Amino acid sequence: MKARLTLLLIVLAGLITACLNAAPTQSKAPNYTPLIPSSTRHPSLLPSWTSTPPGPTTRTPIPRSLATRTASPPGITSTASMTSSILEDPFSLPWLDRLSFASESQPVTLFELRYDSTRWRAGSAFSPVGLGYQLIHRSIPGCSLAPTTGGNTTPSMTVESFEIILGGLHFVRGRAEENNAVVFVTYCAADTQTATCFIANPGSDATACLVDVETVLATLAFVPNPVYTVSPYTWTCRDEQDNPGLCQISYTLPLNAFTFSDTSESWAVGDDGYILHWDRASWSQNDGPATTALYAVSFTDPAHGWAAGSGGLILRWDGSDWLVDMPYSPPGQSPGGSTRTLYALDFLSPGDGWAAGAYSDPGGHVLPLLLHWGGTVWQSVSGLPTCQACGLNAVLAISAQDVWVAGGSHLGGLLWHWDGAAWQDFPVSGASWLYSLASGSGGELWAAGLELGTSPEGVPTQRGAILQWDGTAWEPLILPPNSGGFYAVAALPNGDLVVGGDVTLLRHERAWAFIATEIQGYGWIADLELAPDGSLYALTRSGHLFKLTP
Repeated sequence: MKARLTLLLIVLAGLITACLNAAPTQSKAPNYTPLIPSSTRHPSLLPSWTSTPPGPTTRTPIPRSLATRTASPPGITSTASMTSSILEDPFSLPWLDRLSFASESQPVTLFELRYDSTRWRAGSAFSPVGLGYQLIHRSIPGCSLAPTTGGNTTPSMTVESFEIILGGLHFVRGRAEENNAVVFVTYCAADTQTATCFIANPGSDATACLVDVETVLATLAFVPNPVYTVSPYTWTCRDEQDNPGLCQISYTLPLNAFTFSDTSESWAVGDDGYILHWDRASWSQNDGPATTALYAVSFTDPAHGWAAGSGGLILRWDGSDWLVDMPYSPPGQSPGGSTRTLYALDFLSPGDGWAAGAYSDPGGHVLPLLLHWGGTVWQSVSGLPTCQACGLNAVLAISAQDVWVAGGSHLGGLLWHWDGAAWQDFPVSGASWLYSLASGSGGELWAAGLELGTSPEGVPTQRGAILQWDGTAWEPLILPPNSGGFYAVAALPNGDLVVGGDVTLLRHERAWAFIATEIQGYGWIADLELAPDGSLYALTRSGHLFKLTP
């Protein structure tokens, strides 16, 4: 959630996109050191954030068949053959992006390519209108494919241009050489409605690189931007009587998180210690001891729940009352003179849970904060991987020997894993901050956040970021053009993925669609939660509670 990075943004303003290139390293097993909480209570400063502009308020359906591939005309020989195998391969992923000459941030038409994720990985690249993508070859150093608008040649280069056909589409291929070596190759494709160009850097093996490049380009198609197409799902806003537009559960204070305690009860928390409870009939305020912002809430059953937030405060629900497990500490009055904030909770059982966040020491250094609950006391977890100017925003406990935490640093996103013996730091590319983690029924793992960047002209920009765990590494997924960030992610029982934030997307069978809402002007989605019956709900910062409906 946006509020989670208030403390970090103060210290880390001006971040640019970067990735952690070091190989995963293991640290020593963590030591649990009991914390000495402060009993002093004092109101904390409320977090502030300027929301990014919302996406389009209207969506006009347009046909999906903007362009079709045609057979090669007589007399022209294709230099690369493309079968349908890459389209059907389980490792085939879509690359959906703006045309290279697009001038709008959300053009009506996009290009789509399919690439083999065992050969290529997604990387970031700037287009004239913001962050875009490129493909980077996994085994050929320096081999890459990206959109281009030209202007790449120098007077010392010789350029040879000729027409080829890839996958039934006409391309003009320009081969630039210098000192008898291939410097780059450009490919420009066009149909009756649009045109786009790509540049391939051949790397250490030009022949092999260009074969793989042309295999990808042979899948080129021009498709409608999904932001303007009809979504298969809608966020409905209804009250108990199914009246549309009436789903706001908080009118007085912003909300940050919610959860289900069982099939008939749920809880929501927000600023100023605000706690709401659903008791099978209606939402009502539940008085608790907190007076400052609560950012996370988690229940294992109706009698065991926790809420956490600013000042390192942790509350525990015993079935009838909220008790203080860790008291609120004013800024600079936590142990060691630090200032603490907890942003995430996750529990395996009433006796095994985690709390994640960040703290700043008296010198202004921001560092990660991770606590473990063993059933009687919260203990600080030490032995974490080393980072600078960093914090944690999410925790996902799969088992006692399988725990993930996510966050960000001045170098980019953080993803650390606990295997029951040691913490391991995994490199992250394509994300500057990570806010949410989710697991699927088939063992899939997902991380959601945002990517920050600065254009060559010095203009800052950002977009949502999604990473997928492939069993050995976290890989960024290519998304449709978007701006803002993602602050929540959830995996549906059918295998679909939903992300929410400044915009909200659905991933079905490796294809992305924007999700429409029944109302506008709700700010951003702060949390996503699956109900016990498998239904998905979204909580907005403005206090609306949506339900995902086909």
